Amino acid sequence: MRNGNMKILLLGLGKTVTAASLPQSWPDAYVTKNFFGHEVITFGYADGVDIKCAPEDTFETIISRLPKGWMPDICICTHIDWLFIPPGIENAPFPIINITADWDYRLAIAKTCADIFDMTIVLGEDSRKSVESLGAKNVYPFHYFGVLKEHIHKDIDSIGKREFDISFTGSINDVSHLDRSKWLMRLCELSDKYNIYINYPGSSIEEYLEILRKSKLVFTFHRRGELQLRFTDAVAQGALVLDSGKETAKYFNDDEYAKFDDSDFEKVIDKFLNDENLRKGTVKKCFNRVNREFESRYRFKELIDFIEEKLDIISKTKRQFKELPETEKLIRQAETYYYNFYETFIPRNISYLFKSAELLEKAAAIQESPKILTDLAVVKSSIAFKTSENFNKDKNLSDAIAILQRAIKRFPDYAMAYFNLAFIYFTINETRKAEKNFRLAIGKMSERAENLDPWCLYHFEHHKKPQDFKKILNDCLITISENKSQRGLLAANNLYISTCWYFIGKILLSEGKVYEAYECWQKSISKNCERGMILKELAELADILEDIEFAERTYKKALNLLPLNIELRIAYIKFLYRNKKYNECLQECKTTLKICKTIRAYRLCTKEIKNIILFLRRKTGETPSPFKSIDALKLGHLTNVIEFLTLAFTKNPKDIRLLLRGASLLINSSLYDDAIDILEKAEEKFSKEEKNHIKKTLVELYRYKIKKGRDDSTKYRRKFSRILTLPILSDNKRPFPKVSVLVRTYNRPNLLKECLESLVQQEFKDFEVVLVNDGGADVTEIAANYKNKLKISLVNHGTNLGRSAAWNSAIKIARGKHLAFLDDDDIFYPSHLNKLYDAIQKNNVKVAYSNCYCVKELLLNNEEKKVVKEIYKTNDFDPSLLLMKNYIPIITLMAEKEAVEDAGLFDESFDVHEDWDMLIRLALDNAFFHLNEATAEYRIRADNSNSRTAERERYLDTLMKLYDKYNYLVRNNPEILKVQQNNIKLLREEIEMRKKFVQKNSSPLAAFR
Repeated sequence: MRNGNMKILLLGLGKTVTAASLPQSWPDAYVTKNFFGHEVITFGYADGVDIKCAPEDTFETIISRLPKGWMPDICICTHIDWLFIPPGIENAPFPIINITADWDYRLAIAKTCADIFDMTIVLGEDSRKSVESLGAKNVYPFHYFGVLKEHIHKDIDSIGKREFDISFTGSINDVSHLDRSKWLMRLCELSDKYNIYINYPGSSIEEYLEILRKSKLVFTFHRRGELQLRFTDAVAQGALVLDSGKETAKYFNDDEYAKFDDSDFEKVIDKFLNDENLRKGTVKKCFNRVNREFESRYRFKELIDFIEEKLDIISKTKRQFKELPETEKLIRQAETYYYNFYETFIPRNISYLFKSAELLEKAAAIQESPKILTDLAVVKSSIAFKTSENFNKDKNLSDAIAILQRAIKRFPDYAMAYFNLAFIYFTINETRKAEKNFRLAIGKMSERAENLDPWCLYHFEHHKKPQDFKKILNDCLITISENKSQRGLLAANNLYISTCWYFIGKILLSEGKVYEAYECWQKSISKNCERGMILKELAELADILEDIEFAERTYKKALNLLPLNIELRIAYIKFLYRNKKYNECLQECKTTLKICKTIRAYRLCTKEIKNIILFLRRKTGETPSPFKSIDALKLGHLTNVIEFLTLAFTKNPKDIRLLLRGASLLINSSLYDDAIDILEKAEEKFSKEEKNHIKKTLVELYRYKIKKGRDDSTKYRRKFSRILTLPILSDNKRPFPKVSVLVRTYNRPNLLKECLESLVQQEFKDFEVVLVNDGGADVTEIAANYKNKLKISLVNHGTNLGRSAAWNSAIKIARGKHLAFLDDDDIFYPSHLNKLYDAIQKNNVKVAYSNCYCVKELLLNNEEKKVVKEIYKTNDFDPSLLLMKNYIPIITLMAEKEAVEDAGLFDESFDVHEDWDMLIRLALDNAFFHLNEATAEYRIRADNSNSRTAERERYLDTLMKLYDKYNYLVRNNPEILKVQQNNIKLLREEIEMRKKFVQKNSSPLAAFR
């Protein structure tokens, strides 16, 4: 190598708005042609670089435009997440280096390009592992960001009074930065105590730096714990940084910044804001390090030196991309053009889409595959959506539809062909065809998770509807890449099914089929409950349909996922107000006011919140008003809902539920004449049975009119609310059962029948059954035989995913407020659900458990024979005891679904003791009620995994793992630690005894002696 005198070809952003707002992020903004002895030539796709490229230019073309005789030693491609990689770069006769920071935002492009490069630079260790899993070679962590010298303040002591105690300027996005949003919420909570400034980045670098100069503390948070650019920027302006990233500690000492974790966040803030000398001294130390080691040009020079050290290693690496089949190369290049049209910092050019289509057509000419055909159709339809004013006459669109129809005919199990065809029809408003193909896609994905191709192209317009699709899909793709393909594929499958149900709901809503749409959106969140935007829409629809309990639960779940969504918060506040939950409403108002006060972009919403507080005070009598009977908030909601229902009823005039919901609203608002009017006009449109219902209502209304002035109107409105109540679901079932019984099964169909029969015998009837077949023998026929006896849903795992995954699949689609758990070889006694549900209600708890019988069985000649039946008496609830032993069999448990979700679902890294792990986490936030009565039967058989010596060894491994997981709870409790150590010792001794005994005795009863 050149010993510090290399020729470097550098991919840059050029002169763009993005580069001007964050020049320290883009090396071409500060690297000179003669850079510490290196010769640098820049190239890119905007003005301001040495060689400006066109989209069609190959890398060979770019090389040909270099000065005569000038050949690079290396090519450095910065931020390929946002810049275009020229085709043919994989053939470069010199090393190509990839520098990536936001690879997880654009995971598909990161995967597409991973094996093109000889070396990849990332910001941290976690990124290194993940990018390697995508196929990249020679991946190294190195923090290459710094601060431009001209942005480092010459004398931080001379900066005057700092206006803000704490500031944050950056992206405020619940969908892509949920963890950060939760920290920002905690900052907002401190706004009464400190002057806190939170806002989106300014329009210029000067505005951004000015905010940092005005701040005492600057909050930074990176989703992967990496050192943020904002860290060094803040220190360069004399601000102390609040940071918790694990990578930060590799570059800065603990006494150089305000390091925090979840437990001491507020204490750390108080410590530094109440001690000015400490704060200034800490900043000074950090400032000196930044000035010495983190100037941008110095950092990039250090990076070049680091790359030069590794050149001997990377020169021996084969570029895997070059070895790929021609069709795969064409697909990768086409994907690069497609993704870079939609997500890039360079000027968008429609020719990228045309080039993508051209490459895919070449690939299809070599070999037609379902992915190639579907990708080609997606690109062609995208061209139509961007260029056509008349879809009916657009050739690209008609070609796309024809290609997908051909793909479906040739490859009928390829779910993505149906999905993308449905989306095309949805976009051009052919709703019947769209709904049909969305349902076909659901069918294919439900048959086998493998029918989904998660790497296939999808329409970028689609991920904005709703916005969370891309983020969740990226998480699934990361899981797939990290050797957890089945789990990631199942998650992606559920995401796509959830999306299909969402779009079907949108179609039905556009046709006035409101209740049917409501069901579809419930199915959507049952497949993926992490979709905040869908939960928001579902909560609002539940509110309109007066499904109050479900609406409140859904609003809360949506807020947990979208904590800084002010529109959602205001909708929830108004919901609480209308339903007379004044204390909760006031608390939410105060929280939202703090957010609006702290986040500058939301300050305009402050007035609306204060108006709601004024209405609250009038309602509670704090602020008397001569117009107390006029409630503008309720009146506004009534007007909006009536308009919504009227439009829906116009499109779907035969749905009596819409009519009666509208009439109910009018009656509850004392608008009796209007209610009579709409019922009389609509009466003739309905069947005889429906007419009778309307007539009953009208009779009551007429009576009221006659007796007007003598009846108590409040009592009367309650009476009519009862009369007009119709079930929300079209099959006359409750929208949600009180309890979901989760049943998991694996290769025990005969035992499963007895298990399900015990559910048929339950005294408590308001429950559903969610049966998960974890990759075992087919139980479809068994489930079908119970369709008329139980409300049963069947989930099939394509392969055995494990005990925890089976529980989690069931939880995600369970609709009940409470969950009960049952394995296929156990049974509930008839009173089980009744008594546990009653215990929860009477004792106002979220979790209850009972006793059970333990039945040890011996399997002889394929017949079950009971050997021993004894009471398994559980202990009264003691969370400390749970840290020593599991005294609560999972079949005795009933818990609120929300409590289980809050605890974090079952840990899929546990293949046994997963129930114990869940119980510990539930107990951290909930007191359990113990029903001291046996209501279930837990079975152990001679061939059961619980009794085999090999399985006892597995028990030992997971026991130690579980104790280690919760060591932080007991590390200062020697009594519990002693019991844990003794339990491990006893289990080891038992295993040794079993091994010796089995060698001497082959009886089937040996395992029980």
